[in-house]
Amino acid sequence: MSESDESKSLSWKQTDLIEAEMPACSVEWLPDQELLAVGCYELVDGETSERKGKIEFYSIDEHGKYKKEHDLQCAAILDMKYDLATSKLYAVDSNGFISIISKEKKIEKSFQTTQGLCLSLAIKETSVAVSSSVGQGYKTRLL
Repeated sequence: MSESDESKSLSWKQTDLIEAEMPACSVEWLPDQELLAVGCYELVDGETSERKGKIEFYSIDEHGKYKKEHDLQCAAILDMKYDLATSKLYAVDSNGFISIISKEKKIEKSFQTTQGLCLSLAIKETSVAVSSSVGQGYKTRLL
């Protein structure tokens, strides 16, 4: 690495470690709630057809350490996005569903968009776009 490359490099320091109960696949800050949501995904017995998951919610204590506040059992989570305007967390899962999670950490609404896995999502106002493991993308307007 040249000297000019070194001056552009980013340095960081690990300050804490979250040890989720299942492999963590997605993280999303909920800044107005001062929480970190961790989307988890696990293959049951190593099989590829049955998956389980959960969303773990962590606060940061006075020492700057993560503290688990709540678990929400659900399908295997692949991606999440937070809408600051509505304080809603959107999550996509291994069953092809989009779920809308309330500030109270409960699933408000859930609807299927694909027969495959929902791999990722993007939100903008009342529209949600998702990608699918069957090679398609979907745009949905929330009502």
